[in-house]
Amino acid sequence: MLWIDHRQSRRGDTLTQIDNDVLQVVGETLRAMQVLLDRLSALQMMLLQKPVVSGHYTSAPYHNMLQPLDQYVRAVMESAVELGGLTAELLSERCSEASLEAVQAQIKQLELLR
Repeated sequence: MLWIDHRQSRRGDTLTQIDNDVLQVVGETLRAMQVLLDRLSALQMMLLQKPVVSGHYTSAPYHNMLQPLDQYVRAVMESAVELGGLTAELLSERCSEASLEAVQAQIKQLELLR
């Protein structure tokens, strides 16, 4: 985390707010990624089960379940990668208020994709 000298007045308050926002972003991102991992694991388990009726594997689960999700999952992953890059920039020495606003905007975009 960023080191904050509490003797700084305005700059220190801004850095404290940025630190708190970064911690919130990281926590929310980890929670969202855990939910996504759980859902993908459940989908994998379902797709690996042998079909009850025919006993043979078909491409039906792919065409009916995975293919429609492909575009959605790609959009979520691209948004998550972008959020990671913005968070890294926010943690760097060249962070600014614009960096924090960009991270917050990316979080809102990611929430809209849910």
